[in-house]
Amino acid sequence: MTIHKSSLLSARNLSVSFGNKKFKNQQLIHALDGIDLDILKGEILGLVGESGCGKTTLGRTLLGQQRESNGDIWFNGSLVSNLEPKLARQARKDIQYVHQDPGAALDPWWNIHSTLHESLIISGVKSKDERQDRIDFMLKAVGLDPSLQKRYPHEFSGGQLRRIGIARTLIQKPSVVILDEPTSGLDLSVQATVLKLFLELKERFGLTYVFISHDLSVIKLLCTRVMVMYLGRIIEVAPSSHFADHHAHPYSKALWSAAPKLDPDAIMDGHLLKGDPPSASSLPVGCRFEPRCPIANSDCKVISPILKNINLEHLVACDFVKPNSMSVVSKFYIKEST
Repeated sequence: MTIHKSSLLSARNLSVSFGNKKFKNQQLIHALDGIDLDILKGEILGLVGESGCGKTTLGRTLLGQQRESNGDIWFNGSLVSNLEPKLARQARKDIQYVHQDPGAALDPWWNIHSTLHESLIISGVKSKDERQDRIDFMLKAVGLDPSLQKRYPHEFSGGQLRRIGIARTLIQKPSVVILDEPTSGLDLSVQATVLKLFLELKERFGLTYVFISHDLSVIKLLCTRVMVMYLGRIIEVAPSSHFADHHAHPYSKALWSAAPKLDPDAIMDGHLLKGDPPSASSLPVGCRFEPRCPIANSDCKVISPILKNINLEHLVACDFVKPNSMSVVSKFYIKEST
């Protein structure tokens, strides 16, 4: 599988397992299994799926916080996987992460200035004046008054903590930002403000986002492409504008059915899931969705489907989904080609 020419961050056959075979009776947990992806420069890639499907593990592995068990990762055309920790941090310094709970990611004993100041020291900014200028600039960029930097995390609201978390990430001047459920736990009005801020900052600093979320309405609004995960594998990829009306995998249909809608009758379409996902330590031999799939047959128990094109830029890992002639062009490619 070749790497896309516009890819900024790529992975091939990426796998992550937890556990140790050397210990008797210990089962391996297969968090990621054979992931192939290309994150294109300037796009917003949305990762969706149930809790435990591997979204956060994938984000942390791309960042370098989690060591891959197998496979390769490229960033800006250079191989950045299987490196010593010090070299890995240096190779991926332009990839940063916004945590799901920014309050928990901030030291309660440090004021905001100390937190941002320390991150700049670690990243090698030696001038004290430059560090202060960058702190003031970034706080303004995320919509906070620089005078607030002497306050402590408990003195801020949830929305303000999100902004501080974004400031701490962007002050490193990254090119790729991984956003892990960045709007969870926020009121709808605050969510809208934070999402608008993400888009403004993306344009201002030329960022590429990986947006991890369970909220399909947010993914549809914000993202260029949607990537659906199930039990450590990618099972569908499509432009977000196309995915809303043409999601094809049975699991994607179930996700879309379960998403909150204004019309109370809209979810009654026969695609609601039953049961729970299998254990990641004891996965089905064939299709991993087979135990819950309403259209599975005996072949699905032994054949593991691979991602295949059913349209331009639309890939699905299901042998029941057949290619068709509908042309699909994402907003990203339209923008890139003009």
